[in-house]
Amino acid sequence: SERVRDPQVPDCGPGERRRAGLDSDPVVSPGRHLPWCRLGAGVVDANFVGGSVERHHRAVTEIEAVYDVVTLGRLRLRTVTYGEGRPEIVMLHDGLGSIPQWRSVPEGVAASTGVAVLAYERAGHGASAPIPDGPWPTDWLHQEAEVFDRFLDELGIDDAFVVGHSDGGSIALIHAAMAGGGGTMRKARGVLAIAPHSWVEDICHESIVGMRAARQPIETGLARHHAAPEAVFEAWSGVWVSEAFRSWDIRPMLSAIDVPTVIAQGAEDAYATDDQAVLTAEAVGPNGSWRLLDGLGHIAHHDDADAIVALIAEVFSSLADGSGGTQST
Repeated sequence: SERVRDPQVPDCGPGERRRAGLDSDPVVSPGRHLPWCRLGAGVVDANFVGGSVERHHRAVTEIEAVYDVVTLGRLRLRTVTYGEGRPEIVMLHDGLGSIPQWRSVPEGVAASTGVAVLAYERAGHGASAPIPDGPWPTDWLHQEAEVFDRFLDELGIDDAFVVGHSDGGSIALIHAAMAGGGGTMRKARGVLAIAPHSWVEDICHESIVGMRAARQPIETGLARHHAAPEAVFEAWSGVWVSEAFRSWDIRPMLSAIDVPTVIAQGAEDAYATDDQAVLTAEAVGPNGSWRLLDGLGHIAHHDDADAIVALIAEVFSSLADGSGGTQST
């Protein structure tokens, strides 16, 4: 479906920017809704501006950012597309992520590769709906893989290069496994999973327990990007620390993946050991490879956005030349 701007979206002058909080404190209170507004050539959702507005404003002088909403039944999923034409790269955020939390990466990838890049927010994240009520169910990552397939079908996107971070990486792996071996889901061109989880390690469980004990400042930070920060934090952290989720393990299904798949993980990741990358790639089998990223943590694109843009562009290019990004270092 063609992306068009809503004609009702106003251009923002200085007064509208101040009222939207763009020239002052970027923290938006939960439940506060502000109009979308255009900055320069792009479209920025003033609901969740945070620190990304300056980067968006700077980047869209060359590449336009077009926001949209995709409706799938009761789901309303916010999207952003950088570049012209059918998106060839689709990005899935982490368990507490949203579009602006990708910062400059989607537009950087579009500039580096010359193809259209689409990112979207799962239900309950950012401006997407509905809002969760309590922890996600233990099979929510599998459910999200099914939603992702419906999302691709609705937009008519085939053969995409799928980039997922953390839980988004897990969703990308599950989707690729369910599409492999003659599966009914849309097959990806390839997968880059950055800091995904394929089973629950003690270090991850303990880190999230610690986050729940200090949740107030985390939720305050999330309020910059999410309509319901407390709800999304409880949904995500609640399932991850639950006893029912401790046995979650998708490694047995990953051998069904039949497209090039790269597992990349920061060497300083506080939520995983190196085994998470190595054993996940081994579970994928001959189509899998792994990389450890020196000096980077779990949210690697916040540590070094340029390095992550270069990684995504490199793996995407390798799919065209047939090497598939196969490198285990």
